Amino acid sequence: MRESFFATHAAMEDAHWWFLARRDILEVILAECARRGSTGTVLDIGCGTGGNTARFALRHRAIGVEPSPEAVRLARQRFPSLTFVEGYAPDVVLREASLADVFVLTDVLEHVEKDIALVRRLVEVAKPGAFFIVTVPANEKLWTEHDVSHGHYRRYSKESFTTLWAGAGVETTLMSFFNTRLLPLVYVVRQWERWKGKASGEAGTDLSLPRRPLNSLLRKIFAGESAALRRQFGKPGFAYRNGVSLIGVFQKHHRERARAHSPDD
Repeated sequence: MRESFFATHAAMEDAHWWFLARRDILEVILAECARRGSTGTVLDIGCGTGGNTARFALRHRAIGVEPSPEAVRLARQRFPSLTFVEGYAPDVVLREASLADVFVLTDVLEHVEKDIALVRRLVEVAKPGAFFIVTVPANEKLWTEHDVSHGHYRRYSKESFTTLWAGAGVETTLMSFFNTRLLPLVYVVRQWERWKGKASGEAGTDLSLPRRPLNSLLRKIFAGESAALRRQFGKPGFAYRNGVSLIGVFQKHHRERARAHSPDD
C-alpha cells in the first residue's frame, strides 16, 4: 500500500462502516475462540494505523506489527499506550509470536507476493493450539483500481484460500465468505469504477464516508452477518457461499495430533 494512503485509512477507520462492521465481526470471532482456548495475547499482523489493535486491547493484550514506518508512526500517535512494532512478522516479534494465543491478519495476505511462505512461517513459530483469524478480499470480478492502488497481488477464491492453508499444520475452525449482504451494491459500484477507469473514493480507493444515517445502516447490515458466522463456528461448510471477502479461523495442531499425522510414524 502506498505510504500516502495510511493517512486516509487513519481518518476513516474509526468512522467508516466497513472498518467498524468488520471490527464488530472480529470481536464475535475472538469471543468464539476464547470459548475454545486462551485469547489473552493477540498479535495483530499488518495492523496498519492501529484501529483493530486498539479494539482488541479492550479485552486482550494486543500487539500491533506493521512494516510501514508511516503507519506505525500514525498508530503510535493515535494510541500511545499500546505497543506497535515496526517490521515484518514474525521475525521482528519472534518471542511474542511464540507466546501469542491469536494471530490476526485482516486483509493482509493479498499484499504479500509469497503468501504461502508467510503462512507456513507464522504457523511454524506459533505455539500449539494458537488461533489464526484471517480475512482476505474475494472474487476477481471485483478487481478494480482500488486493488491496484492498495498493492494487491490477488483477490482470493474459495479454492485458492483453501489451498493457502492446506498442509500448514492447522485445523480449519471456520471458513466462509462474508460481507455478503452488501455484495450486490459493491458489485455495481465496482463495475461502475471499471467503466470509469478509476476508484470512486478518496486517494484512489473506494473509501468515502457516507452521511451518518447511511453509514450506520451499512454498518448494521454488514455486522449483522456475525450471527451466521458464529453459528457456523466449528462446523463444516460455509455460512455464506459468496461475498466481497473471505474469513477463516485456523488452529495450529497440538503436538499430540501433529505427531499422530507424522509420516515417520
